[in-house]
Amino acid sequence: AGQAPFTGPTVESIVHQHLATEPRPVTNLRSTVPLTVEQMLSRSLAKSPADRQVSAQAFADELRSQAATAASGLATPSAVGGFPYRNVGIVAGSSLLLIVIVYALVMLIGLPDWVFLTAAGLVVLGIPPLLLTGHAERGRKARRLGKASPASDGIHSWLTWHRFYVGGAIAFSALGVVTAVYMAMRVLGIGPAATLMAKGVLEERDVLIVASFEDRTGDSTLALALTEAIHTDLSQSPTVTVLSPGALAAALQRMERAPQVHVTSAVAREIAVREGVKAVLAGEINAAGTGYVLSAQLVSAESNEILTAVRVTARDSTQIVDAIDELSAKLRERIGESLRTIRRSPSLSRVTTASLPALRRYTRAVAAEDQGDSDRAIALLEEAVALDTAFAMAYRKLGIILSNLLLSRAQTIDALTKAYNHRERLTEQEGYLAAAAYHEWVAGDSERAIQAYEAMLDLDPDDSWALNNLGLMYQDRREFAKAAQAYGRAFEVDSISSLAINNLAYSLLNLGDLAGADSAIEVAYRLFPNDPTVAEHHAQLHYARGEFDRGYAVVDSMREATQSPYWKLARAPVTLMFFDGLMGKMRSSDRRMAAFTAVAERSGTGGAYLLFAGVKAQHDVYVRGLSTEALAQLDAVVDRFFDSLAPEDRGYADLAEAYAVAGNVDRARELLDEGELVLDPMFLRQIQGSYHSARGYIALAEERFADAVNDFKLMDAELGCRICPLHGMGTAYRLTNEPDSAIAVFERYVNTPRAGRLMQDVVWLPSVYVHLGELYEGRGDRERAADYYNRLVELWRDADPELQPQVEDVRQRIARLVGEPQR
Repeated sequence: AGQAPFTGPTVESIVHQHLATEPRPVTNLRSTVPLTVEQMLSRSLAKSPADRQVSAQAFADELRSQAATAASGLATPSAVGGFPYRNVGIVAGSSLLLIVIVYALVMLIGLPDWVFLTAAGLVVLGIPPLLLTGHAERGRKARRLGKASPASDGIHSWLTWHRFYVGGAIAFSALGVVTAVYMAMRVLGIGPAATLMAKGVLEERDVLIVASFEDRTGDSTLALALTEAIHTDLSQSPTVTVLSPGALAAALQRMERAPQVHVTSAVAREIAVREGVKAVLAGEINAAGTGYVLSAQLVSAESNEILTAVRVTARDSTQIVDAIDELSAKLRERIGESLRTIRRSPSLSRVTTASLPALRRYTRAVAAEDQGDSDRAIALLEEAVALDTAFAMAYRKLGIILSNLLLSRAQTIDALTKAYNHRERLTEQEGYLAAAAYHEWVAGDSERAIQAYEAMLDLDPDDSWALNNLGLMYQDRREFAKAAQAYGRAFEVDSISSLAINNLAYSLLNLGDLAGADSAIEVAYRLFPNDPTVAEHHAQLHYARGEFDRGYAVVDSMREATQSPYWKLARAPVTLMFFDGLMGKMRSSDRRMAAFTAVAERSGTGGAYLLFAGVKAQHDVYVRGLSTEALAQLDAVVDRFFDSLAPEDRGYADLAEAYAVAGNVDRARELLDEGELVLDPMFLRQIQGSYHSARGYIALAEERFADAVNDFKLMDAELGCRICPLHGMGTAYRLTNEPDSAIAVFERYVNTPRAGRLMQDVVWLPSVYVHLGELYEGRGDRERAADYYNRLVELWRDADPELQPQVEDVRQRIARLVGEPQR
């Protein structure tokens, strides 16, 4: 060929080539050299002696053999081979393994998403060089076997497996270095990758205020939904704490400003400065053709400096929820939350709804409830769940509002059950709330409900909802001191809602701490002067002190002042009806019952009406002695409402008790039997206390007094109501001629603190006074007998004429007791 295998300017360079460089094929220099000669030369120049011919004779023999093979045409195409699939397969398998490793690192240690995308991109970019190298290697093999023409120098000489592997290693090593530098900058707070927490601007669990996003689209409900969604998504972050809407409104009250649905960024910064909050999240939504641009800025409360800003786009309205999710994730990453925890958080569409119209209605419902318009809130929530039948957050809110207002029990159970069944569509805290509400209202499992609230408090010890609801659970278990402690803590961390302070007053009433309840109600009036629930608890305080006229006046005044249709047309009139009945004003009580009947017919709240009709029937029996009339009224009410109601709203046990008291035991039994057939077993277990009560009054009517006592004792163990079993139990003891037991039970009734017992007292309190008067008179204790007779006279001092004969009879008993000489 006229040239040595290696040439160079210096001896050293030639020696280096001898040691490390493969010689070029001789056919690159002389194309006419046969390939068999080229192959023999290549072997003779191999670096390892073991790969070379052992002697010149061996070289000659091999050359002759190769020449003979070539001359005979035995070098077939199969000797050249096809495309090097083995090498390509190895590369493909290695690339797949590498991608899996990178993905695992991204998910497990929280590397940025771009690391995986870049790795995948490098693999894709490597496909063309992979194919070209395979083609070049196949050509070289063909030329060695004499089946192809020699190739000229060029790119093919560079396309070798060695260079391909080295190039890939360099590319992925560079990615690793860049990733390491980025993560170091993020953690150390250096450069553009530094997080706000790494730079010391924010600390873990710092509080942020989410201001209302500004609307640039002409649709204010869209910005309201965006604000609610961002708040929900950020509340999942374990790194920061988002100030609750209640706390935000409380801060506004401390600033002597009215609570606002829309809190501007300027107002939010003012609140942040006053409350010691470091940063405010402000943002806006703009229309861009058929799409939208969402932007957000985290702003320093003190300096108004923009700490970080993010922006995302949505192709159209159907993409807005996903865009909000992306916006929130970017914010959380910039703040300094681990990318791993961000990825582990369920998407916003999973914890709220993927339906923007449903989300809009939900946010409007929350605003309506905050403004005291429960009817509007219920209607909007029903529209929201119709649009998204798996919208667990809306179901839970709907169920809670219905249960708080004592509206349809069937609807309450349905909503809370659906929220529980779809609880994977909730944030962790909302999931615990849904589970607790289900166990409390549907399953009747107080232990599991308490466990759910305690799990919420493990996540956030200052969660006011968990604290308040935990107080309710303790209250139902008659653990009033624990309830008061939970309510007090709930009000301490969230003083915007009247719920906790009202419940605190109620628990203090149950503890007999009237002074403490008075202080709580005074605070409630100062903070919530127009809230009807505060007035209701104020009336309960007057009732607990025996100031019936003042309690009545408070409720009547609230009925006139409130703008809530529920309180004006239902709750207040029913409360006044019970006050009238207790104080013996029967005509007024009857008028209010008739008015409430009309409201029930218009609103479809027949279940509540059935309950109150049963109470009134028992009142007519025990107070007025009108058994026949009571039965007729019960029959009329049942005919009007019963069949139109869901089974859970029919009040089988309550109606059975009323029928038993009025003397129709057979009808009472029929109702209990029908209830056991049509009601869900879980619901039946929840209302077993009411079933025991009804069976107890059936036993009294049938003069099975020992059975009655047993049923009332079982009821006492089941119900949170402390006085409900006592009237029937005391009556049974008296009829079995056990006066000491009867007195003990009736005294327990009288001396139990008067909190939330107006509906029971209107039926039983007058007869309990008479029972105790007669029992003490039979004992010869004239002083105590006269005391209880006097209590009835005082209670009915302004009673209607139809009750005055009873009042006169009791006055004569008092006169007889006082006039008799002492022995």
